[in-house]
Amino acid sequence: MISYYLVYFFLALKSLNETSLINTFKKSSQNISIVFFSLFIGFRYQVGCDWDQYIKLFDIIRSTSGAVSMFRLEPGYFFLNFIFTPLENGYIFVNLVCGIIFSYCLIKFCATLPRPWLALCIAYPNLILVVSMGYTRQSVAIAISLLAFVVLEKGKFYKSILLIILASTFHRVGLFYLFAPFLYTLQSGRFNNFVKFLLTIPIGFYFVDQLILQQFSSFQLSYLEQNLSSRGAFVRVILLVIPSIIYLCNLNKFKLSKIYKKIFSVMAFTSFVALIGLTNEFSSTAVDRLALNLLPIQLVVASYMPDTGILKIDKFTWKIFIILMAFPVMSVWLIYAIHSYCWIPYKNLLIPFI
Repeated sequence: MISYYLVYFFLALKSLNETSLINTFKKSSQNISIVFFSLFIGFRYQVGCDWDQYIKLFDIIRSTSGAVSMFRLEPGYFFLNFIFTPLENGYIFVNLVCGIIFSYCLIKFCATLPRPWLALCIAYPNLILVVSMGYTRQSVAIAISLLAFVVLEKGKFYKSILLIILASTFHRVGLFYLFAPFLYTLQSGRFNNFVKFLLTIPIGFYFVDQLILQQFSSFQLSYLEQNLSSRGAFVRVILLVIPSIIYLCNLNKFKLSKIYKKIFSVMAFTSFVALIGLTNEFSSTAVDRLALNLLPIQLVVASYMPDTGILKIDKFTWKIFIILMAFPVMSVWLIYAIHSYCWIPYKNLLIPFI
């Protein structure tokens, strides 16, 4: 586990050194971070409980030349596998490309926040360690959608929609993020925004129908009818609800852009829906997997929190508190989670002796 802790302590130290006024996350730092996490995630070996399933999927695509799997798998991830089928261990390069996409998009999103290192530190226990190294397809979908938020904040509406559609080709839950460009169309009464509003409706309906409604029977069989249970689902959802409450109760103290404020308000409210879903007779595994899409709310709240002045706590104390919160979250998961054995020990193809 020492590899996991070394990364955490590095991010913690960088978080302590940064302030909202001094940019310690310059282009060089961003590029180095992208390379590091791409290799850390992409060249992992036998890490994650879905490891064997992804290898079997790759072998099926290779053995059938894609004829069978192309109708069962999101096209983006299928195409990525298909490209590397001529290689014996092509799944390694599939993981590497997914790691690069995830790392690039996450770093670029964090760079838009006032404390990028702090956001990365909070992202590390769940979004990076668990999701990107366990749920490869969904991690790529989440990350590309974060990049869609970045371009949407810059006013690039059509590009944001294309990115979200691209995200959904890796995992269909990426369509959840279509609410973001939809919110953007409601920001003013200008005619061109009304046209964009009309555009999002058929696009959203088509992809939701193709990738969700028509595949609902598979989702129902996999999660709902089997009533699968995730032991840590309640804790993980609570870790979304807490920052959501802080955010919604102090909305004016979070100096986000207008569109970011709307996007993360929706995510905050959705975390309460996830909590309600767990209290009813519903598959906790289904809720748990869907709630992963809400993890960005943790990054945003953590990054802005020191500057809010909530409870009249000074900035440095808030940073220490937030950093220390990430430590038990990671440690409890690594030590006590029922599936953490899939992550231990950490193995990397570039460093075979660790």
